[in-house]
Amino acid sequence: MAYGISDYRTQQQIFHVSGGYPIITYFLAEDYKLNNRINLTMPIAGINEYYDTLFVNNDRPSSAIGVFASGNCFFTWKELEGFFSEPEMYDVISEFIKRHPYLFKIIMNRVSLIHDSFNTYLRTKIRSFTQRQEKTISIIRKSLLSDSIEYMARMESFNFDETFYSAMLRKYSCADSLMHLMLSTRDYNSINSLYVQLQRLLEDRTDVLDIYEYYSFALLFQVATRNDLIGCDSLVYQMLLYMHSHEGIEDNIFSSDYIWQVYLSCKGLEKLTMHYLTNRHISDIQFYDLIGQINEDGVFYEKKDKVIRYNELEVELKDSEVSLQSKKDALTEYLISIWIHGKGGDKFFDSFEKYVAGNKDSCIDIRVELSVYGLDKLWVDYSLNFAKYQLHELGFLGDNNIFRNRSLHDLIMDTAPKGSFEVVTLAASYIKLANYENREIDISHLAYSWSMYYNRKDYSVVSIDDALITFEANKLIEWKQSFSIIDRLMKQSEKGISDLLTSYINKKGPAFVCQINKIGYFSSRKSQIRFWELNPEIHNCFSESEISKQVMRLLSFHSYSKTVEGADISNIAASKHRDFILNEIKQYNYTINSPDYDLIPVLKARGVKYLVTNEETETAYVPLQQGYIRENDFEYIAEQKIGYLEIAKYADGWYSCLPFVNVFSLYPKHNIQRDYNAIIHKAMFARVSGNDYIGNWYLLIGNIPTFLMSYEIDVDWIKLYNIFNDFLKLSLIYH
Repeated sequence: MAYGISDYRTQQQIFHVSGGYPIITYFLAEDYKLNNRINLTMPIAGINEYYDTLFVNNDRPSSAIGVFASGNCFFTWKELEGFFSEPEMYDVISEFIKRHPYLFKIIMNRVSLIHDSFNTYLRTKIRSFTQRQEKTISIIRKSLLSDSIEYMARMESFNFDETFYSAMLRKYSCADSLMHLMLSTRDYNSINSLYVQLQRLLEDRTDVLDIYEYYSFALLFQVATRNDLIGCDSLVYQMLLYMHSHEGIEDNIFSSDYIWQVYLSCKGLEKLTMHYLTNRHISDIQFYDLIGQINEDGVFYEKKDKVIRYNELEVELKDSEVSLQSKKDALTEYLISIWIHGKGGDKFFDSFEKYVAGNKDSCIDIRVELSVYGLDKLWVDYSLNFAKYQLHELGFLGDNNIFRNRSLHDLIMDTAPKGSFEVVTLAASYIKLANYENREIDISHLAYSWSMYYNRKDYSVVSIDDALITFEANKLIEWKQSFSIIDRLMKQSEKGISDLLTSYINKKGPAFVCQINKIGYFSSRKSQIRFWELNPEIHNCFSESEISKQVMRLLSFHSYSKTVEGADISNIAASKHRDFILNEIKQYNYTINSPDYDLIPVLKARGVKYLVTNEETETAYVPLQQGYIRENDFEYIAEQKIGYLEIAKYADGWYSCLPFVNVFSLYPKHNIQRDYNAIIHKAMFARVSGNDYIGNWYLLIGNIPTFLMSYEIDVDWIKLYNIFNDFLKLSLIYH
């Protein structure tokens, strides 16, 4: 049964007319199902001949339909109407789509051609297509340059002139432009898409940006692309609910990425969302998490009317088949119920009421009694805290409600030091309550939760220490400010930059370490410096008693295995404290695992136990042949006299662009000073993975300023510093 048509004669007629051509067969079948007849009798030679039959008396298609051939993308109904000053022209399009819907892909308010062949046909058959295209492109060009988000995700679908591309690149190399865009829309995925497209455009345009615009664009690109909102399901859902009530969704979301996909799921088109995630190589788990979150948020306020008795809770707690997670959730629900509906005498009512009022020591009885059901203190405390949190979400606690007594902007700014995960959670809850109470809020400031430094694996700051040191050298910032920025930044990160302060300390050198050691920084438990990764000359700054404290901490950490990794002590073993630390390790009968080869004779002589693992045979390395650069290649580069513009095109083994600023010291400084802009451009577009991808820009925040200072490039350092500060502001790193 082909295309849902069971009648054999009809099948044969369709096959006869189409000649078996798949797309024509599909069109004929869909037309038959729509009109219950087949108008054609003679076989069709090709797809263009079929399209000719769609127009009355074989007239050429109206120029109105040609709007679809102006770009390879969808248009909304509203956009289609806006392209024409005469209403009847829009009517022509609407009527044609109504008669031939199978030629189009229609999803909600979006319409696009289903097959590229019709696009090509329209371009060749419409006499006035060039004029129609110019009018359409002119409208879209004006929209893009006027800060409208509408066509940003589809910009590459149209052909513009070089003046336009240059204007867009310069415009969005300015932090004010990005900030204005962020605060004007909830369509953050379109902003993400815009910057990805601009990056590709910039690669082929070497004379558009100056050094300040390059630096700014490199940082803004990372702000705009760091968070696609996948996983922020409650936030996106609540944002869409707010838009539905206050500004509309379909005429305000234009990207086809995650925000739109969440909307499609809400409208019953979950299969499209799942297909999107599959194409992004994202696990099915994310799809089911999304659907679960939508359903959970949809019934959340039913908790206000739900009454749970203690005996009902007890049944779940006693059931050995119920998981600890489910028991914890059941306890949370019970605590919420008794606070709303309970009274004195109800189990745990008095204790939890005092807890909500601020007495955290009031729930000892709950912890003790529930321990028999396998809920330890941590599980019970989580339920207590989460139940109180949900009372805020439900709108209780009057003036003390954290989601009602301040603006969304203030909530985000106040929470930013705790990291983006905390901000996203609180922002979602804030909008949830506002939606329930039908309140207007400062929704535009939600943008800060999207642009801020991301909790997990955000490497956009991995060389921020180099940037800070460079700005310090130019008298624009003091070390205490740098220290504070890095310290707070590390607290905003879950992982990935834990060595940042250590790197800063190593680059500052021994004199600086002696300075901060005098004020007791290294003896503080709050220190985030990895003591054992400090350079040998810095270890020389510490007294033997200070080293002894660090050794005791190290040994206590490994007290179970009684083994210290050779990598942990390799740096200090090259300092004046080598003998002292080896004596300590020997005295406490520890073993050193995989020590440096050069240290082994010393260990033998001192009787320190060690283990040597079998070393893997390394494959012979040929300089630059694997497509990346490392410091060992410098001698080869000099010998082969490879030009600096050629070398700039190499990323390192981590696919990072501009990895080694010092490689350019191989060349005459005046050449670097003359061609610095070209070097930066080449470096930013180093290609990796067989030339398939542009390398990452994580190192540019620090390495561009370091490059400019190292080769004494004449630049306005205040201007560069302001660009750097714009990045911190957009990322909420100062807060």
